[in-house]
Amino acid sequence: GDADPPLQYYELRNLSLEPVQYSLDPAPFERIREANYQFPIFQCQNPEGVIAGQDSVWLRWLFTPLEPQVYELDCPILVEHQGEKTPCRVIKFSAEGYHSKKIAPEELEAMQANEFEDVNDRPEMAVSAMPVSLSMDVARLGRVACHSLHRRFLVLRNDSPTDTYSYIWNTTLPYGPAEIKVEPAKGSLAPGEHQVCKLVFDSGSLVQIIDMNVDCIVLNTTLRGAREEERRRAVEADHLLQHPMNDTFCEHMDPKTASQSSRAKAQYDRQGMFVSQRKYRRPVNERQDQTYANAMTTIVQRQDIVAEEDEARGGDDMMWVDVRPVFLSLRIQARVVGAEQYGHEALLQHLNGSWFPSLRLQQEAVEAPAPDL
Repeated sequence: GDADPPLQYYELRNLSLEPVQYSLDPAPFERIREANYQFPIFQCQNPEGVIAGQDSVWLRWLFTPLEPQVYELDCPILVEHQGEKTPCRVIKFSAEGYHSKKIAPEELEAMQANEFEDVNDRPEMAVSAMPVSLSMDVARLGRVACHSLHRRFLVLRNDSPTDTYSYIWNTTLPYGPAEIKVEPAKGSLAPGEHQVCKLVFDSGSLVQIIDMNVDCIVLNTTLRGAREEERRRAVEADHLLQHPMNDTFCEHMDPKTASQSSRAKAQYDRQGMFVSQRKYRRPVNERQDQTYANAMTTIVQRQDIVAEEDEARGGDDMMWVDVRPVFLSLRIQARVVGAEQYGHEALLQHLNGSWFPSLRLQQEAVEAPAPDL
């Protein structure tokens, strides 16, 4: 087996809203161990745990083959419910071992080319509903050495002619000392604007295979601002309908009607805007100023309550639905190898790609000098 096998990942998702306690059935691991001289061919570093609702966990695997052959593992995933563990699904893992000194270079190159999921580097088509896009879908770094830095540049573009979008990068990796940073980490894109981002990958000290996404979270700030204004006006109108303001609260600035004490009649248009028959009104003293401030505080609190109610019922009324962020995924593909292995592979690649014809041609062209007699 390999003395330093790379750590590999498998994502296990919980699609329900409740937390789920999972565990891997140990029986298949024991069977493979017994068939291979008590040697652990497959190892999982986190075989049990809890997955929060609508969340996922990355299972960390080590594969250490003893022979150049294909190994297979049928691993049942057990879920605990009411104190009993029941299998929910079976995941089949297949891995192939090879001898580094007995494999042809062409076969080794073909195996290394299939280390990552086959994904197009460039976006094939843009989604019309989302005018913000990345210039690439995959950052394929290939084989990199431990404790090395690698940089890539990508462009985040806003093709909308009217809306402004804000963005923030989430580049947290699930495990290990490797780090990914994107500069700038957050910002805003005006209509038709673009931003050049620099991606920096620090490979760290752990030998592993990274084939996972980092996300750029994009939000339409123009649309969200309009929705918030609609909500504020509608909630304010609803509050005024329930608690109408009378002339003891405000007096009219029109001197002809300032002494009248009749209640100002109010109407509401179809958009929920407050329309008064008296166009100009103002508070008459500090007590009424405080009353008005308290009323506006109640409106803001009512707005938050309405937002929670609409969220609980699934947002059937689009007027109250907040603008949801969109996740633009960038896939990172890199295999972190030890410095010694990386140096050996780089030297072989350099020697195989080199050609030294000049010395041989020079030796053929130079004639031997005649001996002195």
